[in-house]
Amino acid sequence: MKPPKVVKQAGRTLALNEVRSLLEATDTHRYGLVVRVLFTTGLRVSEALGLSWDDLDVGLGTATVRRAVTYSTLHGTTLGPPKTAGAAGVHHLAPGFLSRLTDWKKRQDGERVSSGPMWLKQTYEGSTIRLVFITESGGLVSRQHIDALLRRTAIKIGLDPKHLGTHVGRRTVVITLYANGAELADIARHVGHANTATTAGYVTSLGNRPERTAKLAASLLDPPLKSLPRRRSK
Repeated sequence: MKPPKVVKQAGRTLALNEVRSLLEATDTHRYGLVVRVLFTTGLRVSEALGLSWDDLDVGLGTATVRRAVTYSTLHGTTLGPPKTAGAAGVHHLAPGFLSRLTDWKKRQDGERVSSGPMWLKQTYEGSTIRLVFITESGGLVSRQHIDALLRRTAIKIGLDPKHLGTHVGRRTVVITLYANGAELADIARHVGHANTATTAGYVTSLGNRPERTAKLAASLLDPPLKSLPRRRSK
């Protein structure tokens, strides 16, 4: 006998108005920029938390993913390589994120000065790095920090907090772009999927199929009907 087929439940996504409300409500929080990255670039939270200031090019508006913040029961929260090879490389950042970087860096510099010798230094592959997102004492930020922020904020602004985790940002980016006509290959490159098969898995049951592509198919494959000859009345 064949085992019953398991139907995979579609993950949660947010509507555009819900994304805007969430970003506005988290903007003043110390991890608000993390939320903004998740819901605009579609980066995995581990990759966003692994960014250093040297990875950012504000002039070009880009970030180069080189590492990620990971967790294991053996080593706890540590720095490691990105989840996939497709994630590594240059990603484009949204203007809303870039415009807030200066103020965030000033705040972080002030915290480092106040902490003095108690400031925690981070190293990766033998070199000291200055992470963009850290705790008040310079420690690593975990995914759980961001999950908790998302759910607290959701309750505050009247959103259902159920299943609202960091991956909702990535899924929302994919679905929103696909529903508005972006090609799967372009979406895959934007969020750092190694291949389009992974991206296609996101949109199997969520989001409307691209209207632009449907119109193109109609123009190429659906010739106009020829007018039928009128029947003569007796």
